[in-house]
Amino acid sequence: MYAPSDKASIMVMVPYIRKSMNHIMENGTRFNELTKGIGDVEMRVLYALSAVENLQSKVLLNFGVKVPTGSINKRMENMRLEYPMQLGSGSVSISPGITYLGQMKPWGWGAELIPLFQLGENKNGYRLGNMYKPNIWVARQLLAWLSISAKASGELWQNIHGIDGTLDVMDEPTKDPALQGGKRMDLSVGLGIHPTEGLFRQSELFIDFNKPAIQSLNGPQLKRRSVVKLVLQREF
Repeated sequence: MYAPSDKASIMVMVPYIRKSMNHIMENGTRFNELTKGIGDVEMRVLYALSAVENLQSKVLLNFGVKVPTGSINKRMENMRLEYPMQLGSGSVSISPGITYLGQMKPWGWGAELIPLFQLGENKNGYRLGNMYKPNIWVARQLLAWLSISAKASGELWQNIHGIDGTLDVMDEPTKDPALQGGKRMDLSVGLGIHPTEGLFRQSELFIDFNKPAIQSLNGPQLKRRSVVKLVLQREF
C-alpha cells in the first residue's frame, strides 16, 4: 500500500492460495485433490472524503479491480477440477465500496459494504456469481499498545452463471453451477498489538477468531467451521 496524499491510498494484493479437498466415493475409495498457486491479483484505490487530524468520523470511498491471473484450468489425472478447486475467476471483476469510520477514544467503530461484480464469462464458458459483503465492528483501546475488537460480517454469493462443459453435474455437487451460492454471517473477536516505541513501533500484529453464526448454502457445499487470521503490518 502507498499513500500519495493524506486522502488517497493505492493498494496491490497478490494472493497465494492452497486448497485441499478430501473425497470418499460410494465404494469407499478415498482420495485428495490439491491445488495451489497465485490467485486473482487485486488493485484498489481508497479515497477519504475528508481527512482531518483527530477527526471523529470519516467516510472512505474505495474502488478495486481484480484481473484474472488465477488459474481456472487446474487438473488432476488430466481431468479439470471442479469450480471450488480453481484458483481464479477467469474474468475481470470490479469492487466498488464505501467505508464509515468513527472514533471517540478509547472507542472506535465502523461499517462498510464491499460488493464484487464479475464483468463477463470466462473462456471455459461460465461466470462466477456476484458477492456482497456488509460488515460492522467496534473496537476499544485497553492500553497504549493493546486493543480489542468485535465484528459482524455478512457474506452473500450467487450461483455460477453458465457452465463448464467438461464438468459432469451428475458426478458430484461441486460440479453443479446451480449449487454454488449461499449466505453467511460471521461473528469475530480480535486482538491488536501495536507497540508505541522501540524497533516495532511502526508495526501492528492483529489476531482474529471468526465463527459463523448463520450459514445457508444452496446445496451440499463445504461449510465453514471457523477462521483464524494472523496479520502483521508495518509502515515505512
